[in-house]
Amino acid sequence: MVYITVSSCIKHQRVEIERERTSVELRKTCDELVNAHQETLLTMKDLEAENSLRIELEKELQEKNVALKELLNQLEKEKKAIEERLVANSELLLLPMLDKMKDKCSKIDNIYLDMIECTIKNLTSSFGPSLENISHKLTPREIEICNLIKNGVSTKEIAKTLGISKQTVEYHRKSIRKKLQINSRNKNLASYLNSL
Repeated sequence: MVYITVSSCIKHQRVEIERERTSVELRKTCDELVNAHQETLLTMKDLEAENSLRIELEKELQEKNVALKELLNQLEKEKKAIEERLVANSELLLLPMLDKMKDKCSKIDNIYLDMIECTIKNLTSSFGPSLENISHKLTPREIEICNLIKNGVSTKEIAKTLGISKQTVEYHRKSIRKKLQINSRNKNLASYLNSL
C-alpha cells in the first residue's frame, strides 16, 4: 500500500510539475503575445502617422500645383498684354516716325529704314528667336545679311548698303547657306529665312 501511495504521490507530483511547466509556458506565450500586440499597435500608430503625413504632403502639393497654374495663367496674361502694348506702340509711335524719316533720307538710308520697319512689324513673329537658335553658327555680319535678305534686299543693294563688294555678299550668302545646311540651289534663301 505504501507503494501505491508513493506511486500516487509521484504521479501527483508529475502532474503538478507538468501543470507548473505548462503554466510557465502559457505565461511566456502570453507575454510574447502581449509584446507582439504592443508592437503591432506601435506599427499601426506609425503607419497612421505616415499616412497622415502623406495626406498632408499631397494636400500641400495640390495647393502648390493650383498656385503654379494661377501663376502661369497670370504670366501668360502679362505676356499677351506686353505683346499688345508692343504692337500698339510700334504702330502708333514708331512706324509714323519712320515714314517721316524716309522722306528726308537717301536711298541707302531708306533701305535701313525699310529694314527697321519690317523688323518692328515682325517683332512678335518667330524670326528673331529662330535666328537666335542658329546664330551661334553665324557671324554678326552674316546675321545682318540674313536680315537684309529676309527683307527682300538684293545682293547689289546689300553691297551698297554695307559698303562691301557684291562678291563679298555672294561669299556670305554661300557661307550662310552652308551653315544653315541649305544644299539645294533650288531652295531660295529669302524664302527659307522667311519661313523661320
